[in-house]
Amino acid sequence: MKISKKAAIVMVLVAVLPVCVISIATYHIAKAAITYYVYKELESVANVQKDRIENDISLKKSILDLITSRPPMRVALERYMKTGEKSQQNVVLVVLSNAKEAVKNIRDIFILDMDGKVVASTNTSLDGKDMSGEDYFTKGRTGYSLDVFSLINNEVVRYLSCPLLHEGRQIGVLVLEITTTALHSITANYDGLGKTGETTIARRDKNGDGLFITPLRFDLEAALRKRIPSKDTEIVMTQALLKKEHTFYDSLDYRGKHVIATTRYIKELDWGMVLKIDKDEAFAPLLYLRKLYIMLTLIVMIFVIVVSQFISRSITSPIIRLTSVARRIRNGDVYQMPAITSKDEIFFLSSTFDEMTRSLLDSKTRLAEEVQEHIHLEKQNKTILSTSIDGFLIVDTERMILQTNMAYCNMIGYTEEELLRMGISDIETLEPPEVVQKRIRKIIGTGGNRFESKHRCKNGSFIDVEISVNFIKSDNVIFAFIRDITERKRMEEEIRMMNETLQGRVEQEVAKNQIKDRLMFEQARHVSMGELLVNIAHHWRQPLCGVALSVQDIKDAYLHGELDEAYLNKNIGLALSELKMLSDTINNFKKFYITGKEQREFNISDEINKANTLISGYVKEKDIVIDKELDESLTIQGFPNEFAQIILNILTNVKDKFEQKKVTHGTIKIRLYKDDTTGRKIITITDNGGGIPDDIIDKVFDPYFTTKDKSRGTGMGLYMAKVIIEKNMNGTISVRNIDGWCELRIEI
Repeated sequence: MKISKKAAIVMVLVAVLPVCVISIATYHIAKAAITYYVYKELESVANVQKDRIENDISLKKSILDLITSRPPMRVALERYMKTGEKSQQNVVLVVLSNAKEAVKNIRDIFILDMDGKVVASTNTSLDGKDMSGEDYFTKGRTGYSLDVFSLINNEVVRYLSCPLLHEGRQIGVLVLEITTTALHSITANYDGLGKTGETTIARRDKNGDGLFITPLRFDLEAALRKRIPSKDTEIVMTQALLKKEHTFYDSLDYRGKHVIATTRYIKELDWGMVLKIDKDEAFAPLLYLRKLYIMLTLIVMIFVIVVSQFISRSITSPIIRLTSVARRIRNGDVYQMPAITSKDEIFFLSSTFDEMTRSLLDSKTRLAEEVQEHIHLEKQNKTILSTSIDGFLIVDTERMILQTNMAYCNMIGYTEEELLRMGISDIETLEPPEVVQKRIRKIIGTGGNRFESKHRCKNGSFIDVEISVNFIKSDNVIFAFIRDITERKRMEEEIRMMNETLQGRVEQEVAKNQIKDRLMFEQARHVSMGELLVNIAHHWRQPLCGVALSVQDIKDAYLHGELDEAYLNKNIGLALSELKMLSDTINNFKKFYITGKEQREFNISDEINKANTLISGYVKEKDIVIDKELDESLTIQGFPNEFAQIILNILTNVKDKFEQKKVTHGTIKIRLYKDDTTGRKIITITDNGGGIPDDIIDKVFDPYFTTKDKSRGTGMGLYMAKVIIEKNMNGTISVRNIDGWCELRIEI
């Protein structure tokens, strides 16, 4: 395409595109504004129409209430139904006739007894007629009925009914037969709805389909005749009967026309109301605007084309002359210069041609040198490929071999000439030709791949190979480097066999470790029993001293002649008291190490106090302060002795830590409370023993991990505590350092 045409096209685009963009943007803005206006107008009218219908419902109820509230009529009606006196019926008829004259649109008023027979009516021909099968009687017995319609002589008639009560008793049903003029006057009001807008009202028939109850603007005979099947969910009236109050941008009405509509649901009567207008009419101004923008764009385009032709020629003429000179330079005439006299960018372009010509001569010389260098590099590459220990192939996209090297020939046993007459499918053994072709297509698409395969040698044997391929798009060929991995595969198979035999040895070692674990548990049990004996010793030391003092005191009293019955009884009582304390201590320790068979609910603070009691002798001796804040009302489900052992184990660990670090004024704080947010019971045991080093704090719950001497610790105490808390009691246990203190936290 000539530059003059290109310039003209660019000018047209530069001029027309902004007009098009502005037109399209303005069109969409106008469309949004019109849509918003139509929506708001429909919403506003729909709300008014719904209010009018609901007001009409209230009015109809008021009429029924007004008639049924006449005491003389109710008294006379009850007497008439009991005695059959005609005079009492006349009193009722007078009230009904007055009501009929006072209220417009009433065709007839009649009263039914509890069996559905007419006992009084402004239409005397109905007296005694059985109406028990009518819907207005069935519904009117239980409450207001305002939605019963019927066709009488091609006229839509509406029935209103309600219970008739006297002195708290229901004596009958009041029924009003009225025209639908009031309801039709609401739907026939087309103000603000243009030529196609209208309000439609429908209710469900016995089959669940929509049944119009008022005439339609485009179908005056539709009332009680035209139905909308419930399965036609695209019809906007079906959406209204599904209790959806929405505005629909593009829906269908009963005519199958595309409309903008808004729906309302009359809950009290289970009616659907639709207010709609044809989409074509609603957006008629938008269609006019679109035509106007199209005409404006065409006019601008024609004007710009004419102007651009003139401007492009004046700009491109020097460029055309410059192009002619460039062609001569291409053919070897480097001394021809363009005759450009203008002082603009074109003149600058012309002046540079001379410099370009000289540069071309220099470039030609350099190009020749580069060609020689390229030939040299190509020879080097061939030498490298021929001496490489890996095989090499060049394959075209049709799977044929184009080039190979000596390493691959030696690897597979074919000569180079034989391989150049073969394809990849002739040596590939793992995959059929169609799969090979599929792999080649994948390599072309991705640019490369790396995989393992098997190649067939000339002597019929097979070798395992690892292949790395790359697709050279410029030459449309595939480079493949091939390595013989047969020996590596053999070694991998040997390793696999070794691993299989190793599995048996691993299982044997696991069995040995299980035996070792049981021994470690037994050792932990013995250490725990040792701790028990230490605690018993602390508890027994003071009572034994007391017994010894009492015995010694008896001897001294005897030697000094002070021994009498009272003195003897006193010292024997003291000794027996101390001995009872020793017996109680043994019983407490014995119960402590007996594990129950079933879980039960126990008091947490009781078990904490029990553990505290067992270590109290040592605590007093070492001047250790135990500060307790316990909520004594909290209980949990589990094994109480196991829980008490956990607390004792933790307190014993703290005691040992105090000994290791030579803490002189040890303090242990025990807290028990309930977290109101989570409902979990929290036990924290905090000590001032200096905390746990950061490099081991994450290991304290690991089995067999201990900082004690191996003769005193097995590393199973905190591990067993973690197992019991987490598995048996569905809780958590954790530890952390806080400002030189160590806190162990249990949550259950």
